[in-house]
Amino acid sequence: MNGYTLANHFRKLRPSFSFSSQEADLFYELVALCNDRGWPTEFQYPNHLLCATLHPMVESTLVRARNRLKQAGLLEFTSGHKRNPTVYRLLDPDASQIPLPETSKSASTNAGISKGISDRESEGCIYKEKTKRKTKPPAAAGEAAFSDFWQAYGKKEDRHKCEQRWNTLTAAERQAALAHIPGYVAATPDKQFRKNPLTYLNGKCWQDEELPTARSGQQPVPVPAPALLPVPELNEDFLAEQQARADAEQDAHFAKYAVAA
Repeated sequence: MNGYTLANHFRKLRPSFSFSSQEADLFYELVALCNDRGWPTEFQYPNHLLCATLHPMVESTLVRARNRLKQAGLLEFTSGHKRNPTVYRLLDPDASQIPLPETSKSASTNAGISKGISDRESEGCIYKEKTKRKTKPPAAAGEAAFSDFWQAYGKKEDRHKCEQRWNTLTAAERQAALAHIPGYVAATPDKQFRKNPLTYLNGKCWQDEELPTARSGQQPVPVPAPALLPVPELNEDFLAEQQARADAEQDAHFAKYAVAA
């Protein structure tokens, strides 16, 4: 039993029972509460807390809604007495149900119910939610294991995601990948130019026709030296003129600050 199974069963019953929005809200809230508790056989929850969560639902509406859900075969419950909250049990559509124990107003009976619920919760690993994720069985003899891929590829990044993706491949795809990796690794000896292993698996890069060109060990391409600019020819008259001008400026400078004898 899990939330997906219960929600799907509720959806199938909806055309026959024409559930109201309050009944739907109550059912999904009870499923969420059961999930939060680790899917015990039974669990307790007070009416006033449910009404507060499903505001503006009042207790009379809550009682009618859960009675309708019980009539539809979605749950069983035992109404609480005094300070004892209501006991709920969500019914698994794929399994036969164990009858809910009857209770009375006596404190001793109520205490017995609470103890029984606690015991079943402590035992109840069989009631834990079954996830939709399928666990891959161990690799059969001769089948390529993930560790073979991980060691052969050499670039160790995102191991957990890579292993999940590896487990979705067929045996033929795994063998093809392991056959392709040695050549790919040889073509990319520098790991910075090698694809992330998850990218390699997602893209099924072993199907590529050509291997990349190796980038390490290549001789650098020589850069041509820039062409030399021609040295301009200096005119002797121009140089003499520039020198005379510099001498005149120097004589004027010293004459300006010369001290009279």
